[in-house]
Amino acid sequence: MTIEKPKTIKHLGRRIGSIRRLRGITEHEFAIALGVTAQEVSMLEQLENLDVDRIREIASALGVTEQGLLDYNEDMAQFNTINFYENCGVNTNTVANYYHHTVNNSQYEKLTETLELILKKLDAKSS
Repeated sequence: MTIEKPKTIKHLGRRIGSIRRLRGITEHEFAIALGVTAQEVSMLEQLENLDVDRIREIASALGVTEQGLLDYNEDMAQFNTINFYENCGVNTNTVANYYHHTVNNSQYEKLTETLELILKKLDAKSS
């Protein structure tokens, strides 16, 4: 899998620290997951850039994808957190209903028809 570098890379260590805190992971827990000391985690969160292999390790320890780590935007996370508040009218049901209404059911019907035709042709060949 190739990792696309975001157009603007802000301080990668700060992103790591921010994601770690958002995920509720302490420096000590993160250090254990990476096999380093808490002091090394603190130093890691001060680095501006990291090599790709280290990014993979860190993303895995944080439970995010490498691309998600590189693309993480603290401003957007704060915006989404502020605008997704309790009793705002958005819940899993409204999201699911919106998704249900936006899915093009004809695509599924066409796929089903195509699969049925393929199965009929396979049955005809085997007979």
